[in-house]
Amino acid sequence: PITAVVGAQRPSTIATIDRTAAAIVCSKDIAWAGPASEEFRSRLDEFRSKAALLADDMEATHRLVWGA
Repeated sequence: PITAVVGAQRPSTIATIDRTAAAIVCSKDIAWAGPASEEFRSRLDEFRSKAALLADDMEATHRLVWGA
């Protein structure tokens, strides 16, 4: 059933989002300048935004499945 799938994937998704956030925070301390670094940081910002959307979607799905 869908509750089992959502229940099984939710902790893994949360952990992945947390690891992504931690990696992004650590990458901010890299002493690096120039066009490549700007592209790198721009992509990290995209990942951060997408991770936030994923977290929101996952929580919405969780609420729908469990009616909370």
